[in-house]
Amino acid sequence: MAHPTDRTHYAKITTQASQVDADLTDYPMCWDLSLITDQTWWDNIKSDGGDLMVYTEAGARVAVELDDLDTVAKTGWVHWLSSPSASVDQAWRIWVGNASASQPAEDAAYGRENVWPSDYVMVHHMTGASATALDDSTSNNNDVTGEAGTPDYDQAGKVGNAVNLDGSTEYLTIADSASLTFAGDITLSAWVYRDTDTTTNMVMAKMFSASNEVEYRLQTSATTGEIEFAYHNGSAVFQSYLTTTASVAAGAWHHVAFVLDIGVAGSAIAYWNGAAQSGSWASGTGTGAFKNGTRDLRFGQMEYTGFPQFFDGRLDELRISTAIKTGTWISTEFNNQNAPGTFNVYGGVFGTSHRNRVMSVA
Repeated sequence: MAHPTDRTHYAKITTQASQVDADLTDYPMCWDLSLITDQTWWDNIKSDGGDLMVYTEAGARVAVELDDLDTVAKTGWVHWLSSPSASVDQAWRIWVGNASASQPAEDAAYGRENVWPSDYVMVHHMTGASATALDDSTSNNNDVTGEAGTPDYDQAGKVGNAVNLDGSTEYLTIADSASLTFAGDITLSAWVYRDTDTTTNMVMAKMFSASNEVEYRLQTSATTGEIEFAYHNGSAVFQSYLTTTASVAAGAWHHVAFVLDIGVAGSAIAYWNGAAQSGSWASGTGTGAFKNGTRDLRFGQMEYTGFPQFFDGRLDELRISTAIKTGTWISTEFNNQNAPGTFNVYGGVFGTSHRNRVMSVA
């Protein structure tokens, strides 16, 4: 293993073991590039970030995805595949400095699709100037295909940009696909910013058909802001899980997640800002597989006659996985995204004289 010889500068950052709640494998790390304060790094990166590469301190290259890079404003986010430790700090080098370089193809070994393990069926960073510019980061190509109303794009988000919805007419659609149909495990997560507490806010929802049967949905309730997950099982029996402790209040960003081993009673867990919440099945018992259908997935609204539950506010980092993400995975994810500069500490910019020098992680 060795560091690249065709790059001129790197920023060093170090993942803090104290921020990692358990050893994780194939974890998609993220970091806020605006935390790089040395102008030299920004003077050497290509305007499109084509030369950016991420390496371990020991010289192993990893898959990378760039999000919302602006080299003039000196902002942007980078995601890469990692296996963070809860006991040992880990140093990384973010290399730049090659005017002729370009990012690998999306499906290449170090391309963006390989940042996301195969259990991720959809990842949306919500960066783009229009609906059709909002692309799925995974290989499933569950891109946004349409909109209702006139959502506000490229708004201030929690991890890069977000989409702002008006709570009355606006939502986004993703065409139905086989990868959005589930028979086993499922984890849904998002960052949400509610503008009002007076309405129920639908984060994402997919209907079985036009007959008002829900394939699956994730929402926050009115006034008290509980997290709710619901679906109809194969027998068309409505199942609804509701937390009793979460408070997704208006006027702040919140991370919400829901985990379910489909059809297994007692497996449901909802998370708010990285912490498991008390809750129970308000309807049904959470047994029976999803009643899978062919309707579009919607962000910010539910295709339910007379009960659309539009989202009023901003949505960011919407993800769906077919794995049961553990509590320590979700809490680590929250730590990483909520305070990237605490999770990964910036350690300065270095040139080629330090290329293959293994430096202390301290």
